[in-house]
Amino acid sequence: PASPYRRWFTFDPMYKHGYRTFFDVAGMPQLNTDEPAVRTFLCSAAQHWLAAGADGFRLDYAAGPSHVFWSHFRAACRQVKADCWLFGEVTRTGALLRTYT
Repeated sequence: PASPYRRWFTFDPMYKHGYRTFFDVAGMPQLNTDEPAVRTFLCSAAQHWLAAGADGFRLDYAAGPSHVFWSHFRAACRQVKADCWLFGEVTRTGALLRTYT
């Protein structure tokens, strides 16, 4: 409970492992991308790889994080590489899909 990373995750006894995961797999915790420190960490990691020569990213489970997170992520990436390629996988209904275009 005293870990500085506690807010990086969502803890609740309603979840099978006591925290939110992908597909109920204990080793795949979901990050709380609404937490500013998580956002900063992920954006910094993306910037690092773009600066190292990556052309962009394929973003699995793009429907998970909020649009606010993706706006920050896109802006952070384009600060390093204006023409970076970002491709998000969204497998949802048509109405939700349209919010990502």
